[in-house]
Amino acid sequence: MNDTQMSKAMDLLEGLAIKLGVTADYLWEILIRQAYINAIMITIQEIFIVVVGIVLWKVHKFLSSEEGRDKSRYSEYEELAGLPMIISGMIFAILVICGFFCLGQIATGFINPEYYALNKILSILN
Repeated sequence: MNDTQMSKAMDLLEGLAIKLGVTADYLWEILIRQAYINAIMITIQEIFIVVVGIVLWKVHKFLSSEEGRDKSRYSEYEELAGLPMIISGMIFAILVICGFFCLGQIATGFINPEYYALNKILSILN
């Protein structure tokens, strides 16, 4: 980030603070808190993805194991549950890939929230 962008970001923040009747420091603190909130929300989403994956794996393991199938039900499982398990597996794979790309946002929110705040201000400028 160059000095011109930084000065524009600070001018934007100060202008917004004047319009809202608060100080620029107060708005900065809000942006920093929002970085933590964003990181927590993404962490919760990641945990949800992991839980869904574990449940899908256990359901598939049960239905395809000796306990989950008897001779009459197994053929029905192969015919009826095969396609839904493939589709749900594909959806889970997409969620895992998306979740992988969100790991950087978690790290930024917890480790360097100032970067998050500056990035938000600069995104308004562009």
